[in-house]
Amino acid sequence: MSTTRLLDSLKWLALCAMTVDHVNAALLARASETMTLIGRVAFPVFVFAAAFGALKTRAPRRYLIRLTLCALLAQPFFQLALGTPWWHLNTVFTLLWGVAAVLAWRGGRPWLAPLSLLPGLVSDYGWAGAAAVPAAAVMLAGSWPWQAAAALGFLWLGPQLWGLSSYLVVGLAASAAAFLLWTRGQRQTTPAGARYAFYVFYPLHLAILAGLRLLWQHMPAGPG
Repeated sequence: MSTTRLLDSLKWLALCAMTVDHVNAALLARASETMTLIGRVAFPVFVFAAAFGALKTRAPRRYLIRLTLCALLAQPFFQLALGTPWWHLNTVFTLLWGVAAVLAWRGGRPWLAPLSLLPGLVSDYGWAGAAAVPAAAVMLAGSWPWQAAAALGFLWLGPQLWGLSSYLVVGLAASAAAFLLWTRGQRQTTPAGARYAFYVFYPLHLAILAGLRLLWQHMPAGPG
């Protein structure tokens, strides 16, 4: 299996895990700890996918534009579905800040990388979530001493992002994603439609959940 096909498979698994978590948050008031734990697998996979894309893209500007449009489109539905404050930005913004840092480093402007992470303070998973993307990029493409340092940094970020109760799940998901993406060859490509499905699915599933949540909230109560 090629790296790109493998990456798409991992992203779809992560999308499923994320949807389980969002259903729990939007419709069940996070009543299920199991659904929350399943959802914790998603973000580290998205982090490695974003890092891989930032390292391999031949069109950095278009990559940033796609992420920006997806994040902007999803934001109102993110707030409606999950009940977040107006200033709290969604996960795609978090990935965007991290990708911007990687691309700044790739483009010979390393001093811009830390600045790119600052907006992470007001987005989902915070600055640690944004910093996880360049850490993952180093794990995927750096020399082994830097890879080891980045791996330790990623493990240090784990409790900041997901809490100690989810630490093992996050570590396994991140390690699996890194190992598989790093060791597979790049012999094929996948259709553009399959790769871009994430940009449609993310805002679409939030829009559906937002609609269901509004219907649920305005549903008349049953008799006595």
